[in-house]
Amino acid sequence: MRAANVNALKEEAKAALLAELGEGKFTDVDLNVVFEELQYKAYRKTVLDRGVRADGRDATTIRPITAEVGVLPRVHGSALFQRGDTQGLVITTLGPTKEAQDMDGLTGGATSKSFILHYNSRRSPSARPPHHRPWPPRNRSRRPRRTFARARAAARG
Repeated sequence: MRAANVNALKEEAKAALLAELGEGKFTDVDLNVVFEELQYKAYRKTVLDRGVRADGRDATTIRPITAEVGVLPRVHGSALFQRGDTQGLVITTLGPTKEAQDMDGLTGGATSKSFILHYNSRRSPSARPPHHRPWPPRNRSRRPRRTFARARAAARG
């Protein structure tokens, strides 16, 4: 529901910008960057002023977490965790000790690692809350920096 409302508002903003600035003055990327910034500010203001999050929870209430094990049949172990719109799938496979990850032991630590946990959390863009800001990433090229600067300038007016 929230994603549909956000998309409708974004389309309305795009139409207004096209009417005011004309075609070719901004890209969808510019619009998305500015819109993310505005969402972040609005979300933060609401949380700080009223103490209410976008989903109606107060600042001290946490969402319940669910866990289900054995979700994949052909691995040694698997589990699915979910809290709100965020999901995590954990998969365990066992192998011989000769397949352990070799590590640099220059500092006197271990030279191999037999347990590795790779964590990669994915959320659909529509489920990502406005306070989640994936940028600005480190070591950006100049082009995204220019795009970001243009978008911020457009947001300021």
